[in-house]
Amino acid sequence: MWIILLRQTTSGFPSTERSISARPQTTFKIRTVRISCSKLEHNQRTLDGKMKRISIIIIAVCGLLAVAWATHFSIPLTGDKMTVISGKINLFAVAAPISHWKMNDNAANTVVIDSVGTNNGVLTGAGNTSASSVPGKINTALTFDGTNDLVNCGTSADLDPGTNDFSVSMWVYAPRYVENGGLLQKGGGAGIAQFYFRQNDGLGTLRFTTYDGSAPSTSVQSPTGYLPISNWTHLVVARIETTVYIYKNGTSISATGAVANISNPTVPFNINSGPSDGYSGGFIDDVRFYNRGLSSSEINAIYNGGNGTEL
Repeated sequence: MWIILLRQTTSGFPSTERSISARPQTTFKIRTVRISCSKLEHNQRTLDGKMKRISIIIIAVCGLLAVAWATHFSIPLTGDKMTVISGKINLFAVAAPISHWKMNDNAANTVVIDSVGTNNGVLTGAGNTSASSVPGKINTALTFDGTNDLVNCGTSADLDPGTNDFSVSMWVYAPRYVENGGLLQKGGGAGIAQFYFRQNDGLGTLRFTTYDGSAPSTSVQSPTGYLPISNWTHLVVARIETTVYIYKNGTSISATGAVANISNPTVPFNINSGPSDGYSGGFIDDVRFYNRGLSSSEINAIYNGGNGTEL
């Protein structure tokens, strides 16, 4: 490689190098210098090595700072996604559910898509999803008339917990209180294994029940006025070992009892349906079914400071 160097000198200085005239009282000296390519390559490799070491150090320091920040705010460092809660980065991510019905369906058919599994639902009693699509908590939701509308999500073994832990998360906009207004149901009827989640008495009370068909049921019931009217509310029901929970906007109530075997493989899991043919009505958005008990940290990550989040 050849590089031409121009060296400016003042007129009158002795020089043995060839010069060209640029302007009065000034000349430029032209000198050619041979630079070894192998030397340049060696220097480049040395610089690359130093930059890699610097990058590793920066990454390590950032990781330590993230751990310290998360520890200070009691945020577990697991998962593979990030959400933002109250303007802060939440490093805790919730693993994907078994099924996720985002309720963004708006088509000339009745299919309610399961975005992560194979349990597509069927909207019944309401025509096509295009007729039921409304603005939701996140993107769009589906509206239900409270008379006979529901989403039948099928009888897959994935949706039949038996004696295992499970959780269901959903956003609900209730325009009114409804006695025995079903929100979620698997099974139903006297002497039949089931679980259900419903408006219980027309006074804003919510009830979550697990029942094996013969033994006493294990239920948790909220106070009256627990469910807000004409407001988006994040609700989660969960069974974890012997305890059943209802979460409202990240805060829980619970009750402890026997672990009921709620396996009922021949009946579907329904959204907006409950025992005694009860239907809640209103808007429902972002329904997720987990085959495990969600932790309070995970539930608050889904709640996302009241903003919600889709996977």
